[in-house]
Amino acid sequence: MPIPEKSTPVRRVSVKDKIYNILEGWIIDGTLLPGEKISDLEIAKHFNVSRTPVREAFHQLEMQKLIESYPGKATIVSAIQTDNLEQYYLPLSVLQGLAAKLACENMTRDSFKELTSLNNKFKAALTSNDLVMTGKYDEEFHKCIIHLSGNPYIIDFCEILNLHVKRLCFLSFKNNIAAEDSVTQHEDIIRAFEKKDAELVSTLVEKNIMTAMNRIKSMLEQTR
Repeated sequence: MPIPEKSTPVRRVSVKDKIYNILEGWIIDGTLLPGEKISDLEIAKHFNVSRTPVREAFHQLEMQKLIESYPGKATIVSAIQTDNLEQYYLPLSVLQGLAAKLACENMTRDSFKELTSLNNKFKAALTSNDLVMTGKYDEEFHKCIIHLSGNPYIIDFCEILNLHVKRLCFLSFKNNIAAEDSVTQHEDIIRAFEKKDAELVSTLVEKNIMTAMNRIKSMLEQTR
C-alpha cells in the first residue's frame, strides 16, 4: 500500500486520560469514598502536573456522574445509587445479551480459550478473596463478549453503564457476598457459544447480569 511521505504521529494516552483512568479506578475501588471532597490542586500536586489536565479529567468524571461539582464550594465523589438498581442493570443486561447474540458469529477457537482462561482467573481470584482481581476478570470476561459483537455503539453504551455497575460489584465483593454462581454461569455461557446457540447464549448472559443485581439487592437489604 502507498504510505504518505509525511508520517502521522501515533496517538499516545494524554495526561488527562491517565489521570482520568487513575481517578476512575480510585472511585470504583473505594480509595475515594462517596461524598469525599477532591481537590484539583491536590491532585495536580500529587501527579506533578498543571491543574489543566486535572480539570479536564474532572469534567469527564462529572459527565460520567462519578463526581459532582459545586462551583465555589467543592467537588465531591458521587454517592453510589442503590435505590433503583434496575436503571443500570436492565439496559446493561439487554445490551450484553444482544452483544452475545452477535458475538456467536464471530467466535473463534482463540475466543473460547480467552473466555475460559478469564473465567478460571475469575474463579481463582474469588477463591483467594482478591477483590480487585475478582472484579477485573469478571469485567474482562464480559468485555471480551461485548467486543466480539463488533458493534461500536453497544461497546460504548455498555462502557458507560459499566462504570456504575463496577462500583456496585466491587461493593458486593468487598462485603463478601458470594459470587460462586457466576463461575458456573460463565461456564454455561461458554458452552452455549460452543454450540453456536445465539438465543441461549443471549438468555444466559442476561441471566448472569441480573443475578449480579439480585445479589447486590440482597446485600443492601441485609445492611439496612
